[in-house]
Parts: sequence; structure tokens; C-alpha cells
Amino acid sequence: MSINVYSNSSFRNASSIKFGSYDEKAIDPTYNKGKPTMFTTNSLSAWSVSQNLLVFGTDQITGTYEVNLNPGLPFIYVPDTVFASISSAMSSSIKEFTCNDSLNICKTSIGCDKID
Repeated sequence: MSINVYSNSSFRNASSIKFGSYDEKAIDPTYNKGKPTMFTTNSLSAWSVSQNLLVFGTDQITGTYEVNLNPGLPFIYVPDTVFASISSAMSSSIKEFTCNDSLNICKTSIGCDKID
């Protein structure tokens, strides 16, 4: 995940801060020509974006909810009810994943680059 913070975009006084990077192998080459997508946060004071559709294989998860992004954490936070839907879709679509809804974690025993 790469986070960009733009502090001022006025002429001759623009600045930005970038955190992290991205894995080119994890981006679908048919989506957006294989390039990362930029999302605008919900407000200047929150590191969250609104989402209404997630797709894992053939499973679609619909609803409106906020996804919280925190560059200080190694994961993306979603509400418990959304996690339950995501973990169910991931477990059924990706055989290498095992999920524990009570702990809100999913793990794989192999590298993500090896998952079909």
C-alpha cells in the first residue's frame, strides 16, 4: 500500500509525503492498465474511504461501509460484519486461505505470489 499526503497544491507551494510502496504482481493487469488507483479519503481528518462493492473470485460483497487505512498498521481495518463476509468469500475462493472470524484474521501458508 502506498499512501500519499498532499499538504498544499497551490502554485509554487505544493508538497507531498509518500509512505510505502505497492506490489506490481498484486495488481490485475487488465484493471487500470495494471497501475495503482488513487482514492480520495472521506475527509481531511480521516484516513478512510467509502466502499460499496468488494469482489473475490465470483463472490461479491455489497453494502456501504468505511474502510480505514492506517500506514502505521500492517493491515486494513473493516468492521466485524464486513470481515465475516470477506473471510467467507476469501475462504471459498482461495483454497490456501484459512480464516478465524473470532480473531478477525485470515492467513495463508504460502506466499501471495503463489496464489492463483
